[in-house]
Formats: sequence, structure tokens, C-alpha cells
Amino acid sequence: MKTVLTTIFLSVIATITLSAQTLTGTVTEVIDGNTIILNSNKVTFKIRLQFIDPPEAGQPLHDVVKAHLSTLALNKRVSVGVKSVSQGLHIGRVYLDGRDLGMQLLRDGGAWYSHPEASNHQESERLEYLSMESQAKAEKRGIWGVANITPAWELRIAREKARNEQLKKEYDQAIADVIRGALSRPVVGMTEAAFRLVCGSESGDKIGTSQGTLTYNVNYSMVVTDRRKSTGCFGRFNFEEGRLRFISRDYEVD
Repeated sequence: MKTVLTTIFLSVIATITLSAQTLTGTVTEVIDGNTIILNSNKVTFKIRLQFIDPPEAGQPLHDVVKAHLSTLALNKRVSVGVKSVSQGLHIGRVYLDGRDLGMQLLRDGGAWYSHPEASNHQESERLEYLSMESQAKAEKRGIWGVANITPAWELRIAREKARNEQLKKEYDQAIADVIRGALSRPVVGMTEAAFRLVCGSESGDKIGTSQGTLTYNVNYSMVVTDRRKSTGCFGRFNFEEGRLRFISRDYEVD
């Protein structure tokens, strides 16, 4: 128990130290309008420019802003004042020759100030960022010259809502098909209750037939999205929140 507590304590200290550090290195890749890859002493870090939100993929100027950031920073030496670290992503203020690149993108109209994160931003620094955004807006630079463009965070919320609505339709259809006896095997979006009705299985059980191979694909949130070569109910299934979330793929039964 003492060893476990010591390990946890050291991990917390390491996280606090890392979150407050400054990284210096060369930008080797620009992923999008606010994310770069930094090589610092032969160690690679994924960096996100703090408190700015550039256009999402599919929005006007998405590629333009990425190219602009590449022109500014690619193969250049920068320093990063890391404010936080989340799942391997280092978030902070990125400086090139003493210039804050996040503020530069706001001034050029390449991004919105990230208002949903504003409560976590130091007041004096937040006002600097908002000043850059206001100047770009007044001059109709970049995104401010595009009519009816949706702020990136609002677009993400709308996309997530549409995705959830589509999944709900799939769940409802699966249940309806089970009730009317139209199914004899798992389908895309099936709920735990429907799966049990079709396969008679407990969650986590490996079940099978001798009729072939059942393969599922899953998306990033582990919701079943596709079925291929389905000839029976077998594989390993787990459920979370009443939905079919995961299946070990490519089980074969002789």
C-alpha cells in the first residue's frame, strides 16, 4: 500500500512539474491551425496553442489557416510555456522570436478566441488575446470576412448532436426489428437489451456458431458502426450504459 501511495504521489509531482515547464525546440509538423509537433532534445511533443480555435475541417479557411501557421512556424525554433497536459497533448503559449503565435493567429483572423475556455484564462492575458481578435474583426481579416461562418466550438457541438441523433435512430430501429422478429443476429447500433434477445448471451461472454466469421468495426467512441460477413452470434461483447460498445474482432469457430 505504501508503494502504491508513493507511486501516485510521484506521478502527481511529475504532472505538476511538466505542466509548468518551458519547452524549446523545432517545429517539425503542423497538424492543423492550432496544433504542432515539436522536437525538443530528440523528444517529440504534441503542442496545442492555448485559447484559440481555428476553423474545423470542412469549414472555410481551414486549410488556409493551417498553411499560414506552417509559414510562420514550420522548421523554426520556438519555445512553449506549457500550462497544462492532457492525454499527451501539451497546451500552452507558443513563442517565435518573442511573438505569441496564438495572438498572431487571432490578429490575422485565423482563429476565434476560445470563449468556452475563457474562465481558465488569466484576466490580463485574456484581454490581450481579445484585443487581437477585436482588431482582426474590425478589419474583417480572415474568418471575419467570411459571411455566416460558425465558430468552431459551435460547429463541434452541432456535429456531435447530429451524430447522437443518428445513433439513436439506429438503436431505435434495432429494437423495433427485434420486437417484430426480423433479426436473428447482431446489427449496427444494437442495444444490450436487443442483443440479449437475439443472441441469448450475457455481456462479456464468448458465444458462437459453426457457421462462419462475424466481424464488426467500431468508431472512436467504441459504438458498433459496421457489420461484415455476419453469419451468427459469436465474439466477445461488452456493454456500457446499455449500449453495445465493444467486440473482439475476427473470431473464427470451426
